[in-house]
Amino acid sequence: MSILRKALKAVFPLLFLKRLFLVYNSYKTKTIDRIFFKENFIPKEDFTDKQIKNPFLELGIQASLLKDEIQAKFSIWNDPKWTQDQYLLFYRKPGFLEPRVGWALSLSKELVYPSLGFSSAPHVHKPDFFETYFKKEKVIVLQRIISLRDTGEENYFHFFNDVLSKLFYLRDHGIVLSEYKIVVSERLYKKPYFQFFLKSHFLHELHWHVQKDEWIKFDEAIFCKPYTHTRKYFDLTLALTHASTEDASRDRRIFITRPINSLRFVENFKDIEPILLKFNFEIIDTSEMAMEDQISLFRGCRYLVAIHGAGITNIIFRNGKPLSLLEIFQPNPYAPFHYIMLSKLFNYKYDAMLGRKGKLAGSGGFIINPADLESKILAMVGH
Repeated sequence: MSILRKALKAVFPLLFLKRLFLVYNSYKTKTIDRIFFKENFIPKEDFTDKQIKNPFLELGIQASLLKDEIQAKFSIWNDPKWTQDQYLLFYRKPGFLEPRVGWALSLSKELVYPSLGFSSAPHVHKPDFFETYFKKEKVIVLQRIISLRDTGEENYFHFFNDVLSKLFYLRDHGIVLSEYKIVVSERLYKKPYFQFFLKSHFLHELHWHVQKDEWIKFDEAIFCKPYTHTRKYFDLTLALTHASTEDASRDRRIFITRPINSLRFVENFKDIEPILLKFNFEIIDTSEMAMEDQISLFRGCRYLVAIHGAGITNIIFRNGKPLSLLEIFQPNPYAPFHYIMLSKLFNYKYDAMLGRKGKLAGSGGFIINPADLESKILAMVGH
């Protein structure tokens, strides 16, 4: 299979392959998976907490102040039918936690959907079929676990919003975290930002299990999902950093760039670079920065222009001091809500602009109109 993947990547653009996988996986979920990976039904009364809402509408975000083309990209989040859930489940039955994605399965091989926050998303792989039904290469036994496994778990933004927040949420519900083994993936555990926060007293005192390629057989487990963009949990995260306030008075101007291999990059960067330098913007790739440096940099960031991506998460370290964000989207059917919501939570000024399709669109490339960018920056900095 790995040879086939390499061959496909050598012939087809990676974005094309990703879209093809979504089509395939959506079809597979509705057909084959319904036979071999049935859902373990859990009645509502088994949940300690189970709620649903539209967090975008609840925050009262004024997308109408943005350009029509950007409003259109945000419109799906304004639909009351679009919702997200919050839940806490004590799964008091034995089962397995598989290593590939972090699915929990009952002993009868049914999928426990609440074990992953976005388990129904079309991009989520199912467990390995052979290991599920025939032979598991490696199995360890843990009595009581809290699973922090999740889709997108190693992504910088989702670590703050969907992983770290779970610990605060569970603590709010009276869970004594030290009584459980807390499971994270090896991919997340090795990330520098996870190691940075692991040094904090709060995380350092917990009992961790780093899941690699082994299946975990548990006696009981806790699965949960807090609401997205909970300000209280971002504030608790900030408290763990013990960041100095010395940088907060600075007025740095930052542009977050992305490399070509990121699948989201500006093709005509040479055309926009003079504009950024004209307005004294520092051009930064946050993926190459240590956690401490990112915190320090964004403590002093007053104006931020950024291609949509996880690096924008760093605006939380400004901690409510004045900040203006201009988010640049590549041409896609919709615009993700993550950073317009973060801006609302922290009372930052927000604007956005849409890139145009480029010659390298199959690899994630897009074009920024230099005149439009200069106009947006002028409106942002006020001169």
